[in-house]
Amino acid sequence: MAVFFVLQEAHLVAAVQVIVYASAVVVLFLFVIMLLGVDREESLEEPVRFLRPAAGVVGTVLLAEVLFLGGRTWATGARATRGSLSEGTMGNVERVARVLFTDYLWAFELVAVLLVIAVVGSVVLARRSAEPPAPDVAAEREAASS
Repeated sequence: MAVFFVLQEAHLVAAVQVIVYASAVVVLFLFVIMLLGVDREESLEEPVRFLRPAAGVVGTVLLAEVLFLGGRTWATGARATRGSLSEGTMGNVERVARVLFTDYLWAFELVAVLLVIAVVGSVVLARRSAEPPAPDVAAEREAASS
């Protein structure tokens, strides 16, 4: 489909088509890999003790960088020092990109964060479903079945 859009000179729609379907395939692979090891029991002991605190520090630094760089003038639509494209020579993709990354930069970042949170939430839910039920729930099921 993307090739047909390129032939019709709809490059933005072709790029979106490729990105959406590539993302769908990546998510499919993610869930297949996650569900392959469902039947084995996982250990709750951490082999590397400093991994979680290090991940928290790295996440905090990355969040600070995004907030810092998002507030800079060059990331919010200020003129480039090397010159800019004139409005007459810009195509549709360049115009959409300029509006997306200048006027709607924070909305774009918030959607990216929301999608990452959704993926992490689905991973957590998939991992919890692999846990055995609590002992009282299992006893109630046995009592109900007999």
